Amino acid sequence: NGVAAAPEAKRESKAEAAPPRAPKPLYKRGILYKQRDVFKGWRPRTFELQGGVLRYWINPEDPLPRATLTLQGARINAVNASADVPMFHDETTGKEFYPFVISHPETSKNWNLAATSFKQLVSWVELLTKASQLPLDAAGGALSRTISAESDASSVGEAVYPHRANGGEG
Repeated sequence: NGVAAAPEAKRESKAEAAPPRAPKPLYKRGILYKQRDVFKGWRPRTFELQGGVLRYWINPEDPLPRATLTLQGARINAVNASADVPMFHDETTGKEFYPFVISHPETSKNWNLAATSFKQLVSWVELLTKASQLPLDAAGGALSRTISAESDASSVGEAVYPHRANGGEG
């Protein structure tokens, strides 16, 4: 004497059986302008956000990033730019810059960066802000790690925190 389950009960059990979707990992790669430490000029750099770690390369062909920053706890602030008016215009190159600053509680050094469009600024600031709010393990642990040139991404090279992977001007 079998009694069939109601259709609603069948639908609920199927919905409960579906595995939860993993959150989409934070990833973005592109060119931003970085203000140099000593001479204060703006230079294009290749940046990569992966999870809670931001890296940059002076030359995108370089095997190791110039610097790495674990973003957990960092503050990301756009500098008075709007969609209509960039913060500043470089007369020599004709480029417009939409700057933002990354400050980290573990260091007094700020990363002064700039996008070349308001849309790009908003995209980077939103993702970097999300990355700064990730729990420590999702942000790359207490140490961010630079990937070794001769290995794949699962091997770990030099550990750095919170900013310089190697010395010199960035």
